[in-house]
Amino acid sequence: TVELPAPHTSCPAFGGPDLQTLFCTTAQQGRTKPTKLDGASFAAPVPVRGLAEHRVHLDL
Repeated sequence: TVELPAPHTSCPAFGGPDLQTLFCTTAQQGRTKPTKLDGASFAAPVPVRGLAEHRVHLDL
């Protein structure tokens, strides 16, 4: 579990040179009592390594 200072986190993604940074956005729209951190993006180091996305090449 990664604790972030805002509720309603979404869209987690691993990144960084070693894929050990978790990037996460937070919801802002539709919040009845938004905080100053709603709508922010966060980066946190994590003790696990994420997987790189597959590269895709489309011939159109």
